[in-house]
Amino acid sequence: MEFLNKIIIRGIVGRRNDTPANNVTAVSFSVVTEETYRDREGNNYINPTWFNVGAWNTKTQTIVPEDVKKGAIVEVEGSIRTLRYIDGEGTERITTEVRARSVKVLAKEVDSPLMPQAGVSHC
Repeated sequence: MEFLNKIIIRGIVGRRNDTPANNVTAVSFSVVTEETYRDREGNNYINPTWFNVGAWNTKTQTIVPEDVKKGAIVEVEGSIRTLRYIDGEGTERITTEVRARSVKVLAKEVDSPLMPQAGVSHC
């Protein structure tokens, strides 16, 4: 039996951070997905879920294209990874991220209630 750790998310990019080091650039960005539902009274709601995504771009391979910017619609395929680290105050922290294997830009920008014109406050 083969075990599988695979996730595909399609959503809107929040923030992006590129950190170059030697011949590799660590790229991290956030993606928000939305689940819509209706309550008993017929009111529509949007339930956002934020994902942290990480990948590496090298001189020979680009996983995260340059047009992955705030507001773009992307599809990310990868695996889930849990990271443990000690913060600046000595407290152990645990975070979960999507380790991207491929990133496709589906649209350069989107008009969504999750991405107000002034910017997203949580990303």
